[in-house]
Amino acid sequence: MPKLATPDQIFAESKWIWPQRFANIHNSHAQFRHDFDLARVPRQALLYITADHSYKLYVNGQYITRGPARGFQHRWPYDEVDLAGVLKPGHNWISVEAYNPGISHFSYIHHAAAGLLVAAKWGKTRIATDPSWQQRISLAQVRYTPRLSVQMGFQEHIDARQDDRRWITAAKPPRDWVPQRGECRPFGIMPWHGLESRGLPLLSNEVLDYRGLVSVGTVSVTAKTIAKNEQDDESNPSNLFADLLPRFKWESAASKKCGGTVKLPASASGKALAVVLDLLKPSVGSLILDIAGGREGERLDVLFSEVLDDKGVPFIAHQEASHSMVAMAARVTLRAKRTQTELTHLMGHRYLILVSYGSSELKIKANLRQTIYPMQITGSCESGNAELNDIHRISVQTQQVCSLDSYVDTPWREQAQWWGDARVQSQNTFHLCDDTRLLERGIDQIATQEVPNGLTYGHAPTIAHGCVLPDFSLIWLITLWDLYNQTGDATIIKAYWPRVQRVLSYFRTEGRHESGLLRYDPRYWLFMDWCDLPKDGCPTLLNLWYLYALDKLIELTGVVKMEAEQRELIKLRRDTGRVVDKLLWDAKKGMYRDGLNLRDKPIKTHAIHNQTLAILIGLQPKSHRGMMDQRILPYLADKSIASPLPSSYWVTYVYEAAAAMGHASEAIEHLHRHWSPMISCEGTQETFNADIGNDSCTHAWAAHPIFHLVRSLVGVTQTSPGWKTVTFNPLTTSSLTDQAQATVPTPLGLIEARWKRTGQEVQASLSLPKGITAMVTLPQIPTKKVRGSRTWRWKLSSP
Repeated sequence: MPKLATPDQIFAESKWIWPQRFANIHNSHAQFRHDFDLARVPRQALLYITADHSYKLYVNGQYITRGPARGFQHRWPYDEVDLAGVLKPGHNWISVEAYNPGISHFSYIHHAAAGLLVAAKWGKTRIATDPSWQQRISLAQVRYTPRLSVQMGFQEHIDARQDDRRWITAAKPPRDWVPQRGECRPFGIMPWHGLESRGLPLLSNEVLDYRGLVSVGTVSVTAKTIAKNEQDDESNPSNLFADLLPRFKWESAASKKCGGTVKLPASASGKALAVVLDLLKPSVGSLILDIAGGREGERLDVLFSEVLDDKGVPFIAHQEASHSMVAMAARVTLRAKRTQTELTHLMGHRYLILVSYGSSELKIKANLRQTIYPMQITGSCESGNAELNDIHRISVQTQQVCSLDSYVDTPWREQAQWWGDARVQSQNTFHLCDDTRLLERGIDQIATQEVPNGLTYGHAPTIAHGCVLPDFSLIWLITLWDLYNQTGDATIIKAYWPRVQRVLSYFRTEGRHESGLLRYDPRYWLFMDWCDLPKDGCPTLLNLWYLYALDKLIELTGVVKMEAEQRELIKLRRDTGRVVDKLLWDAKKGMYRDGLNLRDKPIKTHAIHNQTLAILIGLQPKSHRGMMDQRILPYLADKSIASPLPSSYWVTYVYEAAAAMGHASEAIEHLHRHWSPMISCEGTQETFNADIGNDSCTHAWAAHPIFHLVRSLVGVTQTSPGWKTVTFNPLTTSSLTDQAQATVPTPLGLIEARWKRTGQEVQASLSLPKGITAMVTLPQIPTKKVRGSRTWRWKLSSP
């Protein structure tokens, strides 16, 4: 089959198949198998595959990949997989595990349909899904189970007695693997009117060991509890554990190395046993279990946690006590002697808790099939300060596990493509590798799901109608500029201009107050930040985000010579800016007020957030120094201040403004103090002083030290689209370190920069790829433009 074939050509002979009527879809795990003969293995053997909602593909018993990327049914994504390395002459077989939740959630919209679609053409061999494929609904997966969280689907409760997985691994399907008749529908049927390539690389499938045994806990349980656990398929293992947790007695294993294998001794009568295993860092993927021993029908409960307390006790709350109703758990009912299984769902966590209630002796091998975006990292940052290095490391780790088939806020609890988060994550990515695909695909998906009045949803695809955030709609506009800034290609504005107009239409009409300011709209969630910013009435921060977005759109339309559109935007920017200055500027204080209240009266407070954006936009430039002195510098020094404090997410903009005003040192020192406590979690937290158990400890909106350390400490900052110009202004007087270096990926190649201070002697060097010019600012050396590679030496001035 030609590689450049269209989806209509690729799947013309294929049918959508599913072993169940669509009216009965609920938490459905489907199994498919197709056996075929191959005369010879071609040099390239492309298989095209998709499923709604997801699939895992095996060929000749070997795990290959999972997919597809999240998307919308009217142009559902499909994957392309080269099987040349796993096919063989003669008999071959394809096995597919597919899943459909039967409901919508924060990353999927259900359309009352499910299906698998496969196609391939290798010489005379044709592969196409049709009624000849063997298929059935899994007998092992319990269908009615608790939700993992508000944002996600269902827990997996697996009865391994019903399925030994030989239908995947054996050259012939087992005799007891009885196929079912189900749905078979033609390609092109609704809801899958069309297909599109995923536009992203396939996710990784590295198998990780749980390397450390952290702690062991025991608790007395009644025979009734044990019996209930073994008989009730629908009970919640997370709640059962949470209820018993206060009575558990824990012993530390001092992070004993276990290589992923742990022995659970036979429990005494009336005892439950729990062991905590450690991946040593957060990750996300599907859990693989190989369990030796156990009697038929025994239960093993599995829980997933991001953090433990200092005694090795996991934070597991009752589902009803969590604001997101978190119950990240699974359950396995054992076969006699040996049980092998792999979960379907991707579970984000660091710690694995295995719990048995009155079991026989078990030997458990636990692995995680890590499933993340295959980011080709070439960017780096290192200094002479071990904690700063650890902060950069945990930021990179967090960004990696928050990069799946989209940028997600956290792999734990949500896995949703929140767009305010994604803007920061794209900047993180661009300082690790020059890969714009997650940003490009996300821009398109956020644009696709639309409120009738033009607003975007806060994340997409989603059923979360309560997550329409007007400020994230403005951030979507800004990310169009972000993509242009990275690539140097502004044509994206032309492609999305009709969508841009619909977003702006809301802010010109329904979202506008009679004063000319943007107003709070109670129909939607005005997020802005996780702190108590004034939001009723006409909030200043919303209006400043609007001006920020207009500035970026004006630049974009100018580059592509959309002259009429640019003139309209300039007028809108000018008129709105005048109203903002007239009604929200406090000339006496030299700062922006926080807005107008519901009585249209000025709010008499002046938040850090508003002064920060005013500096970044360039409003009231003569007062920028005063804004810094009154709000931003006291905040960076951790002084008490009459203002809501930015979260670990929003502080990225504070750092940007501080660096722009010559206060990179204060920004880095604040970063050092507030990220150091996160190092023990091995991930960046959703909020400072996180509410453990509710807030995420792997939240990539807080992984921005990746680029702030490069910009402020090493001193390399992009100053024009496509990275054609940068500045080099290293923080060589830092009290935190006497050296720093970074490698920065760009579309034009790698920038390498370093500096080192030895006593009073300082040396700095910069190596630029062809096409990049740097404006270099160093102490005692005239500022000048340079290209290529240069080295400078100087002595510090005496105090």
